[in-house]
Amino acid sequence: MKVYIFTEGSSKIGYGHIVRCSALYQELEKRNIDVEFVINGGKEIAEVEVLEGKKKLIKNWLSKDFLINLLKEDSYSIVDSYLAEQYIYEIISSNSTKALFIDDNARINYPDGIVVNPSIYTDELDYSNSGNIDYLLGSKYVILRDSFKSGRRKCIKKDIEEILIVLGGSDIRNLTPKILSSLKVEYPNITKNVIIGKGFCNIEQIKSVKDKNINYYYNIDGNQMKELMLKSDLAISAAGQTIYELIKTETPFIPIQVIENQNNNIKGLLKYNIAHKVLKSQSDNIIDELLKEVKYLINYQTRLTLNIKLTGFIDGLGSARIINKLLGIDEL
Repeated sequence: MKVYIFTEGSSKIGYGHIVRCSALYQELEKRNIDVEFVINGGKEIAEVEVLEGKKKLIKNWLSKDFLINLLKEDSYSIVDSYLAEQYIYEIISSNSTKALFIDDNARINYPDGIVVNPSIYTDELDYSNSGNIDYLLGSKYVILRDSFKSGRRKCIKKDIEEILIVLGGSDIRNLTPKILSSLKVEYPNITKNVIIGKGFCNIEQIKSVKDKNINYYYNIDGNQMKELMLKSDLAISAAGQTIYELIKTETPFIPIQVIENQNNNIKGLLKYNIAHKVLKSQSDNIIDELLKEVKYLINYQTRLTLNIKLTGFIDGLGSARIINKLLGIDEL
């Protein structure tokens, strides 16, 4: 048996699909199952940190001939894509022993297989129960890397000493330098921990902000990310996959929606009241709104209340549940 994980990524579209699929890769690897990434992307993909040590083929897999030649009788498939059209899914489904499709917004009518929406909010999406499809929806199936399945925050500090700034693998809205400039002025004594991903094109601009209390971290792994979250008292984050890691580490955070497909994440945060306010990256007043939120969350009791809401919200077993379903094992 072999499992192929079909996905995509680049500095332009980000690496979110690759990051969450890396957690499924880890889960399969732990079970001694042969697994390989097939990634539609540029050469820079080979240097993405979460792919280090993993079997990978960098190839535009959106081709009928390629897929038919690749997939064998004992092939299982996982697909996480916004680019693949329905006929590609149908080819994968019909040429795999079992196929699993990760979806964020009911993007297409999926063929036979398993459809997973690993979001905390799926209420408004139309998943019709037609065909031979199993649906795995909601917070039970949130996908987390192994690093985040254990470890808890020891306490909420009275004062904010460190702020984590994490805006995805490429900071596509160029927010990091603006955020740093504003925090430097308003909170000069707070340490700013800045995550710089492989796809950042604005590093020089970021480093032009002179502040002795800025620490830069480049292409860090899951364990390093977890430790930074646990040592930071507040996070400013893009509203993608990272918010689930922040929830699991019980880190109060300010989410910023940077792309449209984060909309359901946003709705979930607001529905369950685990974020006070969600900011929009394209707002003309984004920095003023951000500073207002930081000021609100400076309050110890406010952060403590958020921390309590975050505790236990995600149990970290989503990846195991998903792979169990793919392999036909009873659910946890």
